[in-house]
Amino acid sequence: MKTLKLSALLFLSLIMGSACEKDKEESTQGTLTFQTEITVKARTNKVSIGDTIVLGDYDFNLKKFKLYLSNITLLRADGSSKLIKDILLADVGDNVTGQFSLNIEPDEFTAIYFGYGLDSIQNNSVPESFAREHPLSSFNQMYWTMLKYRFAILEGRSNLVDSLGSASDKLNAYHPGTDVLYRTNTFPLNLKIKTDGSKTIVLSLDLEKLFNGSEKLDLMAEPQTHSEPVDFDIATKFMDNLKDCAEIYLL
Repeated sequence: MKTLKLSALLFLSLIMGSACEKDKEESTQGTLTFQTEITVKARTNKVSIGDTIVLGDYDFNLKKFKLYLSNITLLRADGSSKLIKDILLADVGDNVTGQFSLNIEPDEFTAIYFGYGLDSIQNNSVPESFAREHPLSSFNQMYWTMLKYRFAILEGRSNLVDSLGSASDKLNAYHPGTDVLYRTNTFPLNLKIKTDGSKTIVLSLDLEKLFNGSEKLDLMAEPQTHSEPVDFDIATKFMDNLKDCAEIYLL
């Protein structure tokens, strides 16, 4: 009986020792978080779903903003890279689905690269083949048979300033998709991951620049696109402006 007790104690001590070693190993890592946000005119002016904002001559009430980000990759000075997320379906402005976190070994990175939407391989996926929680699952309702995946969904209502809420409101629905609309960006980054440290990378999307940037997207005159031939130029503007309205900063 005594031998059995000693053996059990020895076995328990080995398990606890192994767990402590594992905790010790994990404690050498840092934590990296990536999150998305919506702003207007400046980084400090954050926008939430449901807010009404002034964009040029128009009031715009934001109802929905979902966006695929893909191939999120950190770059080092020597040209090597580290993929940190293959696909993120961000409900922009939602802290739960608009971000992710991971443990990462101490390292230094000089840039971050990612795509807006899905690359051609990802876009040719079969949504029914994925589990419900996967970003490409049909459960997310981002897939149309005629289009494949919608790279983004931005919806709301607009009208002239101080006229929103009347019968003349425009329903805005921007649903860009198809392989040729995939856009990518590389941002410089001075990111140092330290042992037990934490860093946050924020992707900030400025709605003022999205609609009133180098390619003006008129909320009333160009209220919708479903990436069909008749409105494909609007979808192109949207994706070009989306790339240009983005900013990266660290917390």
